[in-house]
Amino acid sequence: MNLLSHYACALGAPEALGLGAALPDVLGLYSRRLRLPPLEAHWGPREDTPGVFRDLLAGARFHHHVDRHFHRAPLFEATAAEVGASLRAADGGPGLKRFFPAHVLTELFLDHLLVRADPDLAPEFTRVLRAGQSALGRFVSPHPHPDAQGFPRFLAVILSDPYWEDYREVSGLFKRMNRILRRFGMRALTPHEERTVTESLCRREQTILAALNPFLQTMRASLSEFVGLPDSAPGTQAVGATLPFLPRGGPPGASEDGLSEW
Repeated sequence: MNLLSHYACALGAPEALGLGAALPDVLGLYSRRLRLPPLEAHWGPREDTPGVFRDLLAGARFHHHVDRHFHRAPLFEATAAEVGASLRAADGGPGLKRFFPAHVLTELFLDHLLVRADPDLAPEFTRVLRAGQSALGRFVSPHPHPDAQGFPRFLAVILSDPYWEDYREVSGLFKRMNRILRRFGMRALTPHEERTVTESLCRREQTILAALNPFLQTMRASLSEFVGLPDSAPGTQAVGATLPFLPRGGPPGASEDGLSEW
C-alpha cells in the first residue's frame, strides 16, 4: 500500500508507466477482488491495445519487480520485524494478525517519509492520476468481477478527498491502517499499540532514509527492462545522497497516446 514509493521508483519513465507502477495498490485500495491477471489477459495479446494501456501494463510489471526486491531488502524486513515486535509487546488482545499491520504500516511509513521529504511528489502523483482517470476506468472496465464497474466512482472519490493529508503525520497513518484492518475483518489498533508502533517507526526513521535513496536509484536503473529508455534518461542517473532526491521529467510522448489525450 505504498503508492508514492512505487511511483517514485518509476520517475523518469513515461507518466502512464509511473501510474501503472502504482496501479496494483490503487486497485487494492478499492477492492481485494480486482486483480491484474484478467486485465493482462484481455489487453496484453490485442494488437489494437492503446499504447497508454501497454504502458500501464508495463508499469504494473515494474510494480511487482520492485516488490520482489523491496520485500527482501533490510529496508523493509528490519522495519516490519520491529513493528511486529512492538505490536506483540503492546499485546492489544486477539482479533489481529500482527504480521499484516506490520507489513502495511512499514509501507505506509515510507510514503509518509516521501510526503515529508518531497512536498511536490504527492501533488504530482495526484495530477497524473487525474489526467489518467478516464483511461484507467476504460482499462479496468473489461475485468470480469462486478467491482470493476464502481472503479471510476472510487477514483473520483480519491481525487476529491485530501487523501495525502493523512500521510503528513505518523498519527494519520493509523487512520488509514485501521480502515484497512476493518476491510480485512480485523480489529483496529488500540491507542497503546499505536503509541508503541510510532516509537518503533521513529527510531528507524534515519536508517530508512539512509537506505531509501540507494533503493530508489537501483530501481530506476532497472526501468530500461520495462520501457525503452537510454541509459542517460532522466531518473536512471544517480541522484545524490541527500533529500529531496526525486528527479523530475520523463521523456514526453514515449507511448502513442500522451497523457493529454487520455
